[in-house]
Amino acid sequence: MSMTLPTDSNERKEIPMFSGVLKYAPAALAGMARISKQGNDKHNPGEPLHHARGKSNDHADCIVRHLVDVADIEAAIKRVDGGLEWADAHPTREAQVAALLTEASQLVWRACLLSQELHEKYGGAPLAPGARLPETEPLKGSTVLYNSDFPFELNRDNPKQYERVCIGCGKSYCTEKPSAPGTVNFCGCGCS
Repeated sequence: MSMTLPTDSNERKEIPMFSGVLKYAPAALAGMARISKQGNDKHNPGEPLHHARGKSNDHADCIVRHLVDVADIEAAIKRVDGGLEWADAHPTREAQVAALLTEASQLVWRACLLSQELHEKYGGAPLAPGARLPETEPLKGSTVLYNSDFPFELNRDNPKQYERVCIGCGKSYCTEKPSAPGTVNFCGCGCS
C-alpha cells in the first residue's frame, strides 16, 4: 500500500505540515479551500466535496493565466492607489482586491493540484483521498471489476490482460496485471 507520508517517525518529523505549511500560509490555504468548495458546487452540484479528475486538467495553462491576471489586477490597483488613473473609472478598490485574492487562490489551487498529480505519477504518492477518477464506460466484451479505489476491466479476449482508460488522454490500453488500489493510470503515449 502506498502512503502519502513515510511511516518512519524520524522521516515523518522532516515533513512539518502544520508548522511548515499551515502556519506559513493560512490565508492562502483558506482561499484555496474556498475555491475548492466553489469549484465543487459548480462542477459537481449536490455531490459531496471531491476533486473530479478529468473535468479540468489544464493546470499548467491555468496557472499561467492566473499569474497574468494577478499581475494585471495588482498593477491596476497600484495605478489607482498611486494616483496614475482616476479611481472612479475603475471598480471599487474593494472589488479589485477581492478579484486579486480570488485569482491568487485559484492559482494556489491549480498549483497544488499539479503538484499532487506529479507526486502521484512520479513520486509514488497514492491517489489523493478526495480525488475521483473519471468514470468510464466498460469496453465491449469485458467484465467490469470495479470499486472506487481499484478500477480496471478484465479483457475477455485475453484473460491475462487488463484494460484501463488513461487519465491523461482517455485512450484504452492493456496491461498484464491490475494496478494497485489508488494507482493513477497513464498509457505511456506521452500524454501525461
